[in-house]
Amino acid sequence: MAAKKFKYSAINQQRVRIQGYVSAPDHRSALACVIQMGYQPVKMTAVKSLGGDEDDGYEDITPMLGNFLYKDGSGAIQINLGNSGPSYKELIRFTGQLSTLLKAGVPLIEGLSILIDQTKQQFQLELKRIRRSVEKGAALNEAMASIHNRFDTLYLSVVRSGEATGNLDESLDYISRYMERNQKLLDQLKSALTYPSIVAVVAVGIIWAMLTFVIPSLAKNLSEDQELPKITQIVMGFSDFCSAYWLESILAAILSGAAFYIWKNSAAGRLVYDRMITRIPLIGTVVHKIIVSRFCNVMSSMLGSGVPLIDVLETSIQCCNNTYMASKLKNVKQQVESGDSLSLSLEKTQIMPKMVVSMINIGEKSGKIDNMLAKVSEYFDEEVQLATSRVLSLIEPFLIVVVGGFIAIMLVAIYLPIFSAAG
Repeated sequence: MAAKKFKYSAINQQRVRIQGYVSAPDHRSALACVIQMGYQPVKMTAVKSLGGDEDDGYEDITPMLGNFLYKDGSGAIQINLGNSGPSYKELIRFTGQLSTLLKAGVPLIEGLSILIDQTKQQFQLELKRIRRSVEKGAALNEAMASIHNRFDTLYLSVVRSGEATGNLDESLDYISRYMERNQKLLDQLKSALTYPSIVAVVAVGIIWAMLTFVIPSLAKNLSEDQELPKITQIVMGFSDFCSAYWLESILAAILSGAAFYIWKNSAAGRLVYDRMITRIPLIGTVVHKIIVSRFCNVMSSMLGSGVPLIDVLETSIQCCNNTYMASKLKNVKQQVESGDSLSLSLEKTQIMPKMVVSMINIGEKSGKIDNMLAKVSEYFDEEVQLATSRVLSLIEPFLIVVVGGFIAIMLVAIYLPIFSAAG
């Protein structure tokens, strides 16, 4: 087999990114040559290829439909309408495993090939597409970005920084640990909110059933000439409305929910909603602590990976799920660009607790701001758990009192005239 010329990009033993050319019969032989020279391959591009690249059995038809339409090894067009892709936990596992392989000295392309065999079908196709792009010379972050809605802004930014500094393995380790903390927090919140959510849904169903079916049947026992107490008249009015317009009530509830959803997702509505939710007693405290924890997590992960502060702030803004807080962070970014320190900018905007500002100030002076932010993030992760527990400990008895109160009012409304007539 005739030798081919390949252009490579690799990391040398001094952790510096270098480029060069090698001649080899095929792509794998070229990778082996680079490894034998003591380098860690990052990119490998065939300068001149007579036989074409090695087929991995996957070729996307278009960038936009690459996840759904692809060509198999025989060139036939296949349609994939299976699951939407890997779960968040699968992405965490993939990131951690790729980091481990790179730390062990396994080349990037070989590492991707190993992980492809361990993943489910849909994600396997996506990894093949990523590997194919890297083999053609694309950076890993560029290849990942071509898989739409799979890797978020933070993930791609950290990977890009790792490739630029030659610390891709460390960057992947950072993002893996960040995702693990984020997943743990989400699991705890979901678990904590399950019981109150079930109680609330059941309570609404019970109250609606009583107003629609129970109270009308009991009302038949009341005398038409009897003067009803005010509370009975009010409950009977609600009951008559629910009985006569139960379908309309359900449709109205659905339309109201849809209207609220549309308003909440509009630019103006989202800003108002996000501002309001941070000011709700108890709940607002939890939401704010979650935002602070995520901000510190993002800052710690990216600064530890060598990303410039301005780029980190931009990513923090994009990763913030609260538009009101994101608008405040934009002001922080502008002040930092004007020459202010991060701690001073955060202090001016007053969006972070004083402890966070103080820790960042210490980190700026010591040059270990990423370590300080990591500690603050761990502290606020615990604070979120404690605050959530406090809120839930109040929500449960509150729900019981509210539900019991509604049922008591309806029972009193029905039996009060009965007892009055009997007396």
